[in-house]
Amino acid sequence: MKIFRLKLAFALTLSMFHFETAFAENSEKDQIKEKLKALTIEARLEAISRAEVVEKKMDKLHRENPAKVSEIDMVQELKQICGANFDYINEEGKANVTWPTVSCKYHRATKTLGGSTNKFLCDFNEVKKSGEKVVKTRKVKYLAFTGIKNSELIPSLLASTMARMMGFYTESYCPAQIKCENCPSNMPYEFGKSEGRPSQETFDFRDAMVEMQADVMTITPNIPRSHPRHPHGLSWTEIFKVQETQKKSVREKAIEREAWLLWLNFIVEMDAHSGNQRIACDKATLKDNEVFCEKPVMYTHDYGQALFRRFQFNKWRNHISLLQNGDDSCRGGMTSDVIKSERGQGATGVEVEPIISSEARDFLVSRMRNLTDKQWRDILRISNAERLLKVKPDEFVAAVKAKIEIMSQVRCAPFDSKSTVLSEKL
Repeated sequence: MKIFRLKLAFALTLSMFHFETAFAENSEKDQIKEKLKALTIEARLEAISRAEVVEKKMDKLHRENPAKVSEIDMVQELKQICGANFDYINEEGKANVTWPTVSCKYHRATKTLGGSTNKFLCDFNEVKKSGEKVVKTRKVKYLAFTGIKNSELIPSLLASTMARMMGFYTESYCPAQIKCENCPSNMPYEFGKSEGRPSQETFDFRDAMVEMQADVMTITPNIPRSHPRHPHGLSWTEIFKVQETQKKSVREKAIEREAWLLWLNFIVEMDAHSGNQRIACDKATLKDNEVFCEKPVMYTHDYGQALFRRFQFNKWRNHISLLQNGDDSCRGGMTSDVIKSERGQGATGVEVEPIISSEARDFLVSRMRNLTDKQWRDILRISNAERLLKVKPDEFVAAVKAKIEIMSQVRCAPFDSKSTVLSEKL
């Protein structure tokens, strides 16, 4: 049985997308990367119209064999995601999950690292599946002196793990206690930068996580940035420009995108602006000096502001994910003040409330119900929210199940390809 579980976990590993790349040579890959940064607006929208939001392996399990989803061991899954690089996540009496202690060498950043979370770059000794030993530079996020309540640690771990189990594409995070060799200090992210010179010292970061970025190439629009601090991401109005939704395949894709938006509302992703959504290319070809993205995907890049920013559990537990309209339609009650109307630059004070079809609601609810109480409990255990925020696993499970039940009872109209997904409330 143990061997079976290990094989199952290995087969279902979804970390970093685990995409099969189509790039045979680095020179060709570099050319493709550059060309994807200069796509015309028309070519970009065409790629978005074909982009997937669900990962095929997990999506197939949910659709065809949900019992297998219920058998996934969350701790074993995390071992497969992080084990080759960061040893194993250890279990103590099946009641807690302790994070491994991992060493790395400080990597001086050549440019300011963005965002508001304390972070630095570090070099890890890793082993590929082929057995080849490599050194990977990865981003480490750690607790500052302000403590866990101002950290993205728990929201990132919780939301990315849940998203992966729902089948949505996501980047992964590996929780660990980091021993940073040659670190400049115990606070390398000074004044919003991580450019300190290496030292001869080693500093410990007890509560940290290592960001495992997806090995895909971001597609950026060939237009100036709307805001200098926000990278080229994926705007909500772009996401839902799916043409010919009467076709079954495209109709299903539109429904999946609605379900993704409902998912962000369920976890209350407070930072879901265009800079944190990504349109990327997993598989591309170069022909006659032109690039074509064969497999475009879209995903939420950063979950650090989920669950009411720093996991305000009581506030999140009482948040209603799906609201009833008077015409028997339903909408997500988004609370974020950064999801703006994108009709023009600088638009402010506009709440975006996604219209959700019954098909999209059922898509998400059914997947949530495929997870067992133990899996939901283990998701919280992995994040160490009980130790750090005093949130008990059983309370988390009860809150999740109650929110799922409320969602399932809201009357939602069937999918209508002619209706807009995003309604604007001035």
